[in-house]
Amino acid sequence: MSIRMVSLLITIGGIIAILSFSYFIKGDVELIDLNLAKEVVSEDMERVVSQEAAVYNWVYSSDLDVGSLENNDQRVIQRYREQRGVVEFLFASILLNDPDLFIQSFRAETISQDLFLSDNPNKEEVVREVMTRISRNGLLEKLGYEEITNRFNSSTQTSRVYLYYLDGEEITIKLSFKKAGTSHHTNDEIYFITTSIWDIYNSIPEDK
Repeated sequence: MSIRMVSLLITIGGIIAILSFSYFIKGDVELIDLNLAKEVVSEDMERVVSQEAAVYNWVYSSDLDVGSLENNDQRVIQRYREQRGVVEFLFASILLNDPDLFIQSFRAETISQDLFLSDNPNKEEVVREVMTRISRNGLLEKLGYEEITNRFNSSTQTSRVYLYYLDGEEITIKLSFKKAGTSHHTNDEIYFITTSIWDIYNSIPEDK
């Protein structure tokens, strides 16, 4: 075998090793389809509204299917027992341009304290400003998601989210979570984001 061939094989082997390593370190990053997340969140909200209407109608009717309501409730809750589900909810709310849904992604104490820090008395304007900053005026194209675990592969209740924009900009943010009961059942705990909206806001460079 010639020296040139040996060198070529070594070079090819090195490239394969590099590519394999790159694939490995990216292996835990899941791509999130933002449009699909938007559809799922919209459907979940429709289920919640329908359920509330059914409970209201129950006052005047005995035809309420309690089992059906509980199943719908559990399907929605189950999705947000995972950190990824909350991340999808957060960014779907931005695509839906819905500030009410956006703030529901966060722990109540966190979002209350954050909004209090702004001098603007119109808190909806404040939330919309944060949402616009995160999407960079609608340039957000897709997300990458990675749950951070410790050396024992247990959850640290933190995740990395990779933001990919249409102009080629890529930004990584880190989100922390905490479980809490829902307004319906205290034993149905789901994740809420505890990271300050201002930490997220300041992670996104201001467009010039």
